[in-house]
Amino acid sequence: MVAKPETLPVPNDFPFQWENAEEAARSWVVDVMHWPHGLSPLSAPMDMPAFMLGITEAARELCMPFINHDPKLMHG
Repeated sequence: MVAKPETLPVPNDFPFQWENAEEAARSWVVDVMHWPHGLSPLSAPMDMPAFMLGITEAARELCMPFINHDPKLMHG
């Protein structure tokens, strides 16, 4: 049995706007393994590009089925 995808409601205490409907329909996760306390607006532009290069290379080497990583800082 495959679960039907559904849109989760946005909590009142965490309002934000997606840039477009396609972005809202994507699958998003919080990366608590690498950033358990989130990222600040200052650290995100320095940390995220380097992390994305590393995870892309690791995924390629490990033959992981990732097509695209698209990080997004929300409420940073």
